[in-house]
Amino acid sequence: MDFWTRLLGGPSNQKRKEKQPAATPQERLQRFKRLYNSFLQICNKPQSLGSRGSAVDNLYELLQRLNSIIREEGHAPAPHVCLQFAASSQLYSVVARAASASQDERMIRETVTLFGMLVDSQEEEFLGSSHFARALMRFAMRVIDSRSIMLSADTEVEVVEVLFGVAAKIRAQPEILHAYFTSATRPEPEDVLGKEKRDFAGITQKEDFPLCYLLIDRIHHEGRIGDFARTGLLYIFEAASQSSDLEEWIIASDLPTLMASGLGALYSQLSRELSVLHDPEQLPLILAMSDYVQLHMPSTAESIFSPNHAGHMSTFLSHLAFWQDVLEHCKSPDVKQTLVDHFQILFLQQLLYPSLLQSSDTDGGSSVAVLTYLTNMLESLDHPDLIHMVLQYLLAIPETSKPPGSKPTSPTATRRQSSLMLLTASQSEEEKLEPTLFNLVDLILNGLQSQNPQTALAALKLSSIILSRHRKYALSTLLRTTLARGGVQRTVGVLQTELESYLAIAFNIGLEGGMDEAFAEACQDLRGSLELQYLLKQSQGRQSPSASIQDLLTRTIPDTDQHFRLPPTDPFLIATSDLLKTFLTNNVDVNLALTEALVNLATCTNIGLEGWIATEGSDAKRDDTENGQDPAAQTFQGMDAEEIAALQSLRSVQQQPALSASNMPPLLKILQALSAEVDALRAMHPSLDDLVSKRKEILRGVPLSAAPTSQLSPSPLPRQSLEFPGSPKPNSLPQRFHQRSGSNTRSASPAPLISSRRGRQSVDLNGAATRSAVSPGSSLPSPRILPSPAMFSANVFQPPPRDVDDSLARGSPRTGGRAVESEGELLAKKIRFPLQSSERNGTTESDESGEGKTRKREVTLSHVLTNIVVLQQFAVEVAAVMQMRAWLLEEVRFA
Repeated sequence: MDFWTRLLGGPSNQKRKEKQPAATPQERLQRFKRLYNSFLQICNKPQSLGSRGSAVDNLYELLQRLNSIIREEGHAPAPHVCLQFAASSQLYSVVARAASASQDERMIRETVTLFGMLVDSQEEEFLGSSHFARALMRFAMRVIDSRSIMLSADTEVEVVEVLFGVAAKIRAQPEILHAYFTSATRPEPEDVLGKEKRDFAGITQKEDFPLCYLLIDRIHHEGRIGDFARTGLLYIFEAASQSSDLEEWIIASDLPTLMASGLGALYSQLSRELSVLHDPEQLPLILAMSDYVQLHMPSTAESIFSPNHAGHMSTFLSHLAFWQDVLEHCKSPDVKQTLVDHFQILFLQQLLYPSLLQSSDTDGGSSVAVLTYLTNMLESLDHPDLIHMVLQYLLAIPETSKPPGSKPTSPTATRRQSSLMLLTASQSEEEKLEPTLFNLVDLILNGLQSQNPQTALAALKLSSIILSRHRKYALSTLLRTTLARGGVQRTVGVLQTELESYLAIAFNIGLEGGMDEAFAEACQDLRGSLELQYLLKQSQGRQSPSASIQDLLTRTIPDTDQHFRLPPTDPFLIATSDLLKTFLTNNVDVNLALTEALVNLATCTNIGLEGWIATEGSDAKRDDTENGQDPAAQTFQGMDAEEIAALQSLRSVQQQPALSASNMPPLLKILQALSAEVDALRAMHPSLDDLVSKRKEILRGVPLSAAPTSQLSPSPLPRQSLEFPGSPKPNSLPQRFHQRSGSNTRSASPAPLISSRRGRQSVDLNGAATRSAVSPGSSLPSPRILPSPAMFSANVFQPPPRDVDDSLARGSPRTGGRAVESEGELLAKKIRFPLQSSERNGTTESDESGEGKTRKREVTLSHVLTNIVVLQQFAVEVAAVMQMRAWLLEEVRFA
């Protein structure tokens, strides 16, 4: 019976027995050795073409069972005799050779599994063994670096994951580095200096550190394989600070060159011509209700919303993020300096700046492309070294010398830097192209003045990023600021006059009801950015509330306590003012980006508002007496001199001056001119207010944001209650702002006219929902200074005499002598701007002669309505900025 059992059922029973857990470690070891011996016999047996397939199948099955036993032993208590046998017999070498020779993906994956378990093993020092390291690196290079074996993406990910595990072990146990890295082929200094070309590119030394090269070749990949490669390489750079040999090797190798050229290659993949136009079939609502569909994308330009562009941009930005991570983790100053030098020369100077210099506004969108790429870069950069390098070079900011006491670089790093500078230097002055001749400021200003709305839009978005995230670099470059002199001159009375002016414009344009809500929401939206700067000033000289907040502060706002003034002659201010003057006919997305840029400029607390948004302190004329007598002199009876002086001082700062053309801020003049244009339209269209009200109802809840990808302004800090000394109790806005005299009636809606750009909850133009960090339960401090009920002088709001084009009159739905038009026909009517001047002697004179000649612009009434809604919100935001700055920064005198 035993004979037949062994003959018929023995093999299957044996296999089933082997799959069962061994009772003792020795039994498990015997089973492991038996399987390994079978594996060796098949490997050593000559194979014919016919038997090769079955042999690979048998090897695969045996390797699966070997891995199963090792996995089983990993969950069993010590001793781990199978792992000990694997280390002493160098089983991994035999398995690796068999798997690479078979070119069978099943065998390769099981071999990867074996190496992974051995790397993670804590029993034997596999990682510290040079033999194990050579076997693993040889196997990895054969299967994923030789191009002779076609593997699936999943298998390659598994190989790189094992390599990542090795890098992580090196980071945790620097003593095992010697098993994977040798510096025997390091060149002599004389050899390097004698071969500049070789020194420039660095020396390829794969045999010295194959792990490093295997990872760097895959850092640009998407998905898990790229994540493993980038993180593993980060660990290697971090280990450089603990090994002088590795530090010198990285500096002399071609590793920095590969990293910089790889970033440049990804940038070169981006389209040279780009269009930021939305697909007409997927237009955001705020753009659909305008003349946006009449815009056309150049045939040679790639859409910013195309999947191809999105993929390339995502890959480029992830590689840029990897550069920041490397500089963050690298503790070796020499290695860091070498990387920074290669970034600046190979990417910034030889690729990025030439693309800026060669961009054009007439070739289909290369200026749009460069401006957009720079916007994405500056939005994603947060490492101080890279930010400083990029903006200092592109804005042509003079370089500063190294701080005293800084550590000198090593001889190897100095040689590499000298070689880079020598080989990239121009042969003649004519060939030398430097940002001192044409820099980023010139590109932005040219874009703002472009007749192509896409170029203007891209320039405005880049300006917003610089003004909101990198403010200190805008001073004296993008903005021609001057150092402010003297203390606070404006008074609370002047501020109240200014607030009344801007809020009255918003009300006159068509803000029916909800003024309190609209103003309060705008204040809340602007609060985060201003509080960041307030906290920085309050933390001067004492410990910051938290390291994360201090880190955010130092990265996002100026680190200087000086106060600057923006003169009316500033080129950026002039360019944006020119765009603002044609607000009603601009593209809606341009107006959204324009108001975003101006609000970001107004929230730069190092730059005063006087002279462009607010009145100059010396220009505020106040009449404190009537006919030389104080009108309230009777109230001084019974007071001593000190009390009289205090009361007079209080009344003096609360006195509201009358604004005139001579002392009115430029921005207020432009907004009043636009308000006058709306009045002229209203005169010809009695139904204009109803149309504006309907448009706001349709757009209610749609944010005023032109960002195609994400919000341009930084999110506020998570709100915690801040108490400021002397904060008064809230007051409501004057009731007169809720009503408008006249025959036109408007619906009183308690909700804000439209969600603002920086609202607590908003949806960008792509429809992606975003939420800022303001906590839902945080309370908004009520405005400290609010407009008084006193109305302005009549001459302030007196609109300049203007007539409306005949085409507008034809669009008016009247019944007397003309056919009644439907609302759709009325909205589609064309309006010609600039509106004609007043009639004189029975003739109409248009402003088309001399220096006053302007370009005619035709838009539909529907387009104008959308821009009116945007203009209302902007006027409210300007008032909110002035209110919050006065409250937080004490920019006006209260006594």
